[in-house]
Order: sequence, then C-alpha cells, then structure tokens
Amino acid sequence: MIINITQPIIRNSFFVALFAATNLSGPFCSFANTKTQDHHLKQTEHHHQVHTATKTNTDETKRGELQNAEKRDDLADLVEKLSPAVVNISTTGSVEISLSPFESFFGFNMMTPFGNLDSGGDRIIRKKTNALGSGFLVSEDGYVITNHHVVKDAEEIVVTTHDNQEYNGKIIGFDSRADIALIKIESKNKFPYAKFGNSDAARIGQAVVAIGNPFGFGGTVTSGIVSAKSRHLSGMPFVSLIQTDAAINMGNSGGPMFDMTGNVIGVNTAIYSPHGSSGNIGIGFAIPSNVVLKVMEALKKEEKVKYPWFGIMYKYVDKATASAVGMNQVKGIIVNSVSPDSPASKADIKAGDIILQIEKHPINKNVYIPDLIQNMPVGAKINVLLWRYGKEIKVQAVLMEQPAETPKPTQHSDNKKTPEKNLAGIDVSNLSDDLKQRLKIDPSVKGVMVVNINNIIVNDDDFLRKGDVVTQINETPIRDSNDFYAALQSPSVLSNKSAVFHIHRQGNLFLQGIKLYE
Repeated sequence: MIINITQPIIRNSFFVALFAATNLSGPFCSFANTKTQDHHLKQTEHHHQVHTATKTNTDETKRGELQNAEKRDDLADLVEKLSPAVVNISTTGSVEISLSPFESFFGFNMMTPFGNLDSGGDRIIRKKTNALGSGFLVSEDGYVITNHHVVKDAEEIVVTTHDNQEYNGKIIGFDSRADIALIKIESKNKFPYAKFGNSDAARIGQAVVAIGNPFGFGGTVTSGIVSAKSRHLSGMPFVSLIQTDAAINMGNSGGPMFDMTGNVIGVNTAIYSPHGSSGNIGIGFAIPSNVVLKVMEALKKEEKVKYPWFGIMYKYVDKATASAVGMNQVKGIIVNSVSPDSPASKADIKAGDIILQIEKHPINKNVYIPDLIQNMPVGAKINVLLWRYGKEIKVQAVLMEQPAETPKPTQHSDNKKTPEKNLAGIDVSNLSDDLKQRLKIDPSVKGVMVVNINNIIVNDDDFLRKGDVVTQINETPIRDSNDFYAALQSPSVLSNKSAVFHIHRQGNLFLQGIKLYE
C-alpha cells in the first residue's frame, strides 16, 4: 500500500523539480555583452523547449489522472445503481453427528496415550448449522437467485436486502447439476432487481464487478476482468464456467457478476485455492448467465431441468493414437466407452471409434464436447462423422435426457487369437478370478494384467503402467496373454508401429494410443 501511495508523489515531484529548475534561469538573463546575450538567448530557447515539454507531460499526466478518476466515478455510480438488487442469505439447518458416551457427559472425547476411550454405544444427535452466502433479486415480486450449495439442507432461510430488511425465504426449486436455486421472498412493496446479460457475448479481458457477502461482510464490491471462458470443474460436468480474477471468497457464492453495462453475466460459485488455503488467489468461477436463465425459467414453471445426453466417455486424439488408427492428422476424439441404451449406443458408435465431426463442428482440442451437446435440445438429431477401421462413416444419433445415473459401459465379446512371441517387450499375466478379487477388479472384466515393461519407448511415454489391465487392442478384444501377443503382431500394428490400448486403471476405463516400435 505504501508503494501505491508514494508512486504518484515521486512522479509529480519529478515534474515539479524539473519545472523549478527551468525557471531558475530567469535571473541570469541580464548580461550586457552581445555574445553573451546571443548565447543566453539560445540557452533561453533551449530552456523554453524543456519547459514546454515538461508542461505538456504534466498536462498529459493530469489528463490521465482525471480520466482514471472519471472511470472510478463511473464504477462508483454503477455500483450504487446495482447494489440494491444484491442480497445476503443466511441459513439455519442441522446435521446428524455421533457422540461417544464420554462426549455426551463431559462435552469432549477422552483421549489417552493408548487412544480413544470410546468403548461403543455412540449416541446420534442433531447439531445446528449456520451458513452465509449471497444472492440477487431477479424480479420486482421477490424472486432471488443463489447457489444450490448455499441453501442445501436449510431448514430456515433469511434473506437480507440492501436496506437491511429481513425476509423469510422459500425455495421454489433448485438444480444441483448447475448449482442454482430459486428462492421467493414476499413483500407488499416492489423490489429492485438485476437484469441478465448475454454471457455468450462476454469477452476475455472485459471488466466485471462482483458484489456479495464474503465472510459476512455484506455489500462487498470487488472488480476484475473475465480471465477465461469455458472452464470446467470436476464437480460440475454439465456447465462451462467463466473464470475471473475479481476477488471471490467464502460467502460470495450465489452473488452476481456484472458487466460494465450493469447486466448479470454470471453467478459466482467457486474459487480455486492451494491446499490448506480458503482465501482468494485471483482464480474464481461463475456460472454463465445464459445457463442460469434457462434453469430459472424451468424452476419458475416447476418443470424439471433437462440436460441432453450423448452417452460416451472419450479423450482427445494424440499423435500415437492417430498413427495407430491410420490417420494422417491429429484430430478428433477417441471413444473410450459407450453407455448401454444411450444415443451413441443406438447410433452404433463403438469404443475405439474416432469422432471427427458433430453436426458442422470439426472436433479438436478447442472444442469441449459437453458444451457442444448442452447447446442442443433433448430430442435433437445430430449427424456424427466417425473414423473406423481406416475409413470415414456417417451415423445419426438422437439426443436423450440425461439420466440420474449413467449406465456403466458393457464389456466387449471375446475373440480367441493364436499365440505369438513377445516382441513388444511388454510382459502380461492372465487375469484370474482370484487376482480380480484381490485387486478389487470387476468380475466381468476380461483381459490381461501388465506385470513388466522392457520396452524403452513405452516406458518413456508412461502411457502404460505395471498393474494396468488391458482389455482390447485396436478392434481386438483381449481374453488372455495369447490374445495380447497375437494382437501386437497383427499387420495393422506392425505397419503403424503403434496401437490403441483399452486400459482399466483403478476402476476407470480409458483408451490410449501407444507407440510400440521404432
């Protein structure tokens, strides 16, 4: 803070000193000698130029400061206009906890050098909980938007408006997948409210303002920019988020993020913090207003929010995968698995297929597939261009509603092969029922386990690891080690010097192109 305060003082002092130094030449201008006078006139002309330049720089500095002050005033005027629509939300609820007999009697648990004295007989009690968050009014009749996680499990909701009036809030509906809840408060008077903007039109670098209730400090205003778009968090797979560097902290959840025209373009929902920290480090996330508006309209009508479903797990094609399937370019996504009875399954899309295009959208790493699908309605017919077995195939899928639980992908049928010599330098063992049980592998999984890797190329890439279960190579299902070694000696693998492995690792199935030979 000291640096910020002194910098302009140092800058202005420089100009003042320079201006004073040029004026000191005045008393030395009255010499009678003509040469001296001529020389002085040149000096005076030189000093006049310095003085003029200095004055010009000073004027420019003053203009810059005035412009900055005007911008601050504009922001202050905007905040003053928007703040009445922002509310604080406090909730009261209860959770069940287990108390030992010692905790019940003494109020704390007894510990000894030998551990906990709890000897059983725990008592279940309900403990009162409190939470704070933010929200904003979206209509004059009292509809309020906030995050679902702010009001989840709340038994009582109190909404405090800008003028410190408190209202009991009623949950009209919520969508946990988008983390949005719609609340209603009642009053005879009309409420000030915020308007939604078009989040799709938001640009990286544009200025934004967040208003909320961080740590209970209501009416807190922070500003920043849109740092990025189309960010994705593991807990919110259906929503593409806006990233901002405007300070967002605990308690800001559910509050609005405004653009400079005063429209809401996002609802603050999460922050990224290093392990062990709960404060802002300049990485916050907001749910786009277009998503919020869609959810809100459905909740107002007491309708279920529907999300389209395609039914695949995938990864982007890399160089090794492209080579393994005979593609000249690195593009598209490779299908890891297909959910049974899904739109993809019904369109005969299979694990190992490369999706090159959906509708008119070529697929590359700049295209996020969930975003592409979510922008289409349930029931939409979509044309999909595939790469399969060295040629392009066109199929059509009909998007269905996302089920509450996604069906697990089914295993592929087995196909017996002839034993071959292990030239790839990968040692595997058959996957026995006993080994499946010990390693907690699903009994339905068929394949081989990697026990050793002697291939330097494979080791360097680290795409295949000891303990991985390989269930398929390219289009060939793997049942035992004979299948595995035969698949690695197939003409397509030897020709491409690489193959697509279907790998089970720690309960997850994924596909990986692996270079095997130089």
